[in-house]
Amino acid sequence: MKLEGKTAIVTGAGVGIGAGIARRFLDDGAQVVFADINPEPCRTLLKEIDPSGARSLIVKTDVTDENQVKNMVAEAKNKFGGIDILVNNAGVFTDTKVEETSLQEWNRVLSINLTAAFLCSREVIPLMKAKKAGKIINIGSVVAKNQSPNPSAAYASSKAGIHRFTIQLAVELAPFSINVNAVAPGLADTPMGRMLPDEAWNFAIEERIPLRRVATPEDIANAVSFLVSPEAEYITGEILDVNGGLVMD
Repeated sequence: MKLEGKTAIVTGAGVGIGAGIARRFLDDGAQVVFADINPEPCRTLLKEIDPSGARSLIVKTDVTDENQVKNMVAEAKNKFGGIDILVNNAGVFTDTKVEETSLQEWNRVLSINLTAAFLCSREVIPLMKAKKAGKIINIGSVVAKNQSPNPSAAYASSKAGIHRFTIQLAVELAPFSINVNAVAPGLADTPMGRMLPDEAWNFAIEERIPLRRVATPEDIANAVSFLVSPEAEYITGEILDVNGGLVMD
């Protein structure tokens, strides 16, 4: 198994894309830290895929809270000895228009979708630098590359920030052999994706996505699994589209 002996943290690991990535990492042989503000879905998932808890750890974490992020990394290190992989996946979606968005909502979206990636990355970097190896994956979005009538400016801005953060962090960490990449999903069959109106969902499938289907969490997990594998050692600063052809470049 290609990730045997590696330890990965996945934020927002309880449902959707995060759960798909965490499950795939366990399948790939990794030890996985399930970080989520709501640990119950993580417990339910692990009863199925790692009932002994030998290769998993659940840490209740608000990724916008600096102290909770520090605790998350400390618990992971205490149980597994180090961190090899970080996936910044935790996120929220909103489709409110600018004039309908309160400052509180704007700050909430950017805090969860962007600032949390900074906090989590900052905390694991010293551990990765010490061994001169590591993989950081950020979950971006197609809306950071292309206009959309549905997601809000707050959501789109947060994901555009994630893409730029990925590139800058890749430059900073390249001398330490730490790879930093992002995956930019399109429409995905997750609780967050299902927040879009049915008409937008159906129009996207029928008119905008050449492959004529939305992504599954497994589709995104497959891309992440590749980017953290030994086969991707020479890839860094990449924003990998996984969108069925919705955006091509």
